[in-house]
Parts: sequence; structure tokens; C-alpha cells
Amino acid sequence: MNTTTIDIPRILKEVRRAKNRENWRNVLKLFCVLFIVGVVFCVITGTAMSLPDPVNPERYANLPEYLGVLAIVLLIIWPIHAVFLLFVLFWPFLLYFWANVQTVRQRTLLSLAQASLETKTSLANMIRAYAAGCYSPFYRRRLGYFADSLDRGNSLEQAVQENGQVFRHDIVSMIQLGGDHPDTLDSLEQVAREERDFSAVKTQSIVRVAYLGVIFSFMAFITAWLMIFILPTFEKMFIEFETTLPALTQLVMKMSNFAVCYWFLVMPVIIAVVLFVITFLILQTGAVTVRPRLLRRYFRNADSARLLRVFSVGMKHRVAVPYILDVYRRSVPSRWLKKKSLRILRRIQQGQDWIKSLRRAGFIDGPEASLLESAERTGNTPAVLGQLALTRDRMQIRKDDLFGKLVFLPCIFAFGAAVGLIVVAMFLPMVKLITDMSR
Repeated sequence: MNTTTIDIPRILKEVRRAKNRENWRNVLKLFCVLFIVGVVFCVITGTAMSLPDPVNPERYANLPEYLGVLAIVLLIIWPIHAVFLLFVLFWPFLLYFWANVQTVRQRTLLSLAQASLETKTSLANMIRAYAAGCYSPFYRRRLGYFADSLDRGNSLEQAVQENGQVFRHDIVSMIQLGGDHPDTLDSLEQVAREERDFSAVKTQSIVRVAYLGVIFSFMAFITAWLMIFILPTFEKMFIEFETTLPALTQLVMKMSNFAVCYWFLVMPVIIAVVLFVITFLILQTGAVTVRPRLLRRYFRNADSARLLRVFSVGMKHRVAVPYILDVYRRSVPSRWLKKKSLRILRRIQQGQDWIKSLRRAGFIDGPEASLLESAERTGNTPAVLGQLALTRDRMQIRKDDLFGKLVFLPCIFAFGAAVGLIVVAMFLPMVKLITDMSR
């Protein structure tokens, strides 16, 4: 009887390579289109400039010089410009792809751990087989350390504690509290499944805010260019013609003079806004849980959902509440969340109720506290905590979606109005000047 050995890791690796080649092929096609557009533009411009002129027969004398400049533009400047355009146009998708890769990696590791328990196979060997198909050398090395820790005889809980960067902080806390118990892995698989279900809505909100950042960058560049270079030239021209400027034009001229004189104050503001948008997008993906002061209240539902899930797993395994908070405090990367969890822990150690302490810290509200008190009397606290965590996740997703929809159109109109205001202010004196000259 003939048997066939199927090398699944090798097949997965080949599939990933084929997808990667297809993605790079599409990027190369778009780059070639942009490059061809640049070549056609330069050739048409050069041909128009080098046509024989009866008035100026020596026009051909500048042709070799022009060809040298054209070669520099085609070979050096335009490829760099095309790469820059690709990055500017598609960096929101690159950001989402990075966040999605982080989520898929964690979900894959959890599936491998569950399959290892069901089939009684070595989890370290499965992780090494998965690492062989990863393209990132840093992540491959991190998975190698994780597999080595398992080979030394450590449990899944100890290996995760030694290599905490492999998983997100709430998953690390859940594994440390529940270990490699099947119920814990089922809870983690449910978390991954919920994130996969919410990914479509999250993608739309991320792309909206990302393109707002791109449009703001372009509008800021155009406005700064008009303010610093174009408007001063128009102002000199109007002064020479002794034209009385309208109030709108005078306002824009004052803004231009301020931008020219205090450019070192204007540029940091623009850069700060762009960095704020990028930071907000990275936090919105959920791959990073650091919380700046301005965004703490916005991401409160997401932080509450992760803490409630940790409580759900800990209470399912009958772990003491102070130990649950201590594990969460040690794994969470945000200093602000560390301080909040430490304050809750101290209140509980002083004899306060843990539900009231969570409500006082802002992780739950009044109705949720009442629901938890009822569940505590009936002995159904872990299930209720899991449902509250799911509800908080949905509230965060709705907030992200609503924020993107409410901000997108007003920002687009505001950017267009700002540029239109400058253009109208520039052309009003010209119309008045032409009208006065025609009389």
C-alpha cells in the first residue's frame, strides 16, 4: 500500500510565498504605471521645449543640457517620487496590515496550543514549524526562544511568563491565571474569534481616519506653500499697483506674514497633528496598548474589556481577586493602567469590595456593578464578566465607527474651505484691478 507524506509546514510556506510574490507584483505594476506617466510627461515637455522656433533659431543649443536634466529626472528623482506616492497613498493599508498580522499571529499560536492539547503532540515542534514559514527574522527568533523555553520542560504558563512579548498583555494574564487548561484556551479562542468578527468595521474606521491624516498632510503642505511663497509675491504686486485690498485679502495677508515670520512655530504644530493622528491610528488597531493622556478616556471601553476578561478567567479557576489584579498589573505595558490596577488592589486589601473598587476606578458603570453583584450571589460571575467584556468591545467598535463617520466629512469640508478661502482672497484684488483698468 502506497503512502504519501504531506509536509504541511512546507505547503503553508509555499502558499505564503506565492501570495507575497503576487502582492509585490501588484505593487511593481503600479510603480511602473507611475514611472511611465512621468516618462511621458517629461518627453512631451521636452519635445515642446525643443521644437524649432523661427524667432529663436538657437533653441536647439539647449537640447543636450535638457537631455541631461531629463535623464536625472527619469532615473533618480521620479522613482523616488513614485515610491513616495505609493507610501502616501497606501500607508493606511500598510498600518492595518501590520495590526492584522499581529492579531493573526496570536490567533495562530492559540490554535497551535489547543491542537497540541487535543493531539498530545509537542507544542515546541509545532511552534518551530510555524516559525519556519514566518518572514520576519525578529518574530522567528522570538518564537525560537518561546519553543526553547517549552523544550526545557516549562509549562505554557511559565514559557509565556518568560516570553511575554509573544502575546498581548491580556492574553498573557489569562494564560498565567488559567495555564494550559482547555477552558482557558477556549476562552482565548473566543477572544480571537470576536476580534475577527469585528475586523471589518474596525478596518473601515481606521481607513477613514488614516485618509484624513493623508489629506491633512497634503492640505497643510499646500497651505504652507501658498502662505510662504505665493502670497508674499501677490502682496508686492498689489502694493506696486496701489490697489486697495479687500478685508478678506488683508486677513489672509496677515496670516501669510505670520506664517513667514513665525514658521518655526507653525511647522511644529503641523508635525504634532500628523504624529497625533498616526498615534491614534496605531492605538485604534489594538496591537499597542500604551495610553497617552489625551486618549485615555477614548479607549476606556477597550481597556475595561480586557481587564474583565482577565477577571473572568481568574474567577473561573477560583483565583483570589488580589492575585488576579497583581498578574494584570505586571503584564500590562501602560503605566497609567498599572497605577489604576495598583490603586484597586490597595483598596481591596484595605477591605473594600472588588466590584465597588472596579466601579470607582471607571472600569465598570452602575448597571454593570449591579449585574455583577447579582451574579456573585448566584455564582455565575465568570460568565457575566465575559458577557460584559464582549459588550465593552462592541461599544468601543461602535465608538470607532461613529467617530470616523462624524469626523470624516466635516474635516474634508474644512480642508477644502481653508484652501478655497486663500484662493478667493488671492483673486479678489486681481478681479478688482482688471475691472479698474478696463474703465
